[in-house]
Amino acid sequence: MKKILAFAFLIVVLLGCSSDSDSGNNNNNNGNNVDYEFTIKINGVVHKVKGNTSDFIDEYGSNLFGINPNRCYATIGTTTNLQFIIADITKSNFISGQTLTVNIIIPNCQLGQNEATVSILTSPVLDSFDSTNNTGGIFVENSGLYCFSNAGSCQYPYMEDFKNKVTINITDLGTSPTTNINPQNGNSINYGDTFKGNFSGTVYYSTPFNSVVVPANFNIPMQLSIDFKAIRIN
Repeated sequence: MKKILAFAFLIVVLLGCSSDSDSGNNNNNNGNNVDYEFTIKINGVVHKVKGNTSDFIDEYGSNLFGINPNRCYATIGTTTNLQFIIADITKSNFISGQTLTVNIIIPNCQLGQNEATVSILTSPVLDSFDSTNNTGGIFVENSGLYCFSNAGSCQYPYMEDFKNKVTINITDLGTSPTTNINPQNGNSINYGDTFKGNFSGTVYYSTPFNSVVVPANFNIPMQLSIDFKAIRIN
């Protein structure tokens, strides 16, 4: 009897380990049901979206990524493009924050540390920076004096070579989606594993400037963190 009980216990343990292993490898990917999310924190204000690709399905059975106004997606190529949008705070995948549009461009993207250009296109959080400093959303990762012209008369680094660039850590390149063709209900997409990465640090805005010849002092700190699991659309 003791041998039977011991054998039964062993089977239960093995099944439990197998289940844990499977759940760890599926990367939140179950056919069309793929979890995605992003958190962008700007000076303490958390902008967050979290949802599932099943949110995208329309009345025709198609699940195109552009249907949902709050989304994050990656386009992979020689240059990788990431887009993060909050356009409708009434949607179920909106968690916190305000309307927001952020683009990230990464040339020759690879796993690990990548130099990326981060453009914060719309965010009420930035209004105070732009109105008082007139920098048009321009920031740098390293504080200091920068030239707004490369005419050669300025001894400091040329701002265009450094503006809006941060070091993004890419932890997973994800996998490509596939398309299911359904003549009756329209095409649907099986999204692959998500594209993942993060950044956390201080970037700097400029104090007011009046001339492209006089160097601008980028010495106003802004705390920025980005963490994402973006769906791949190619």
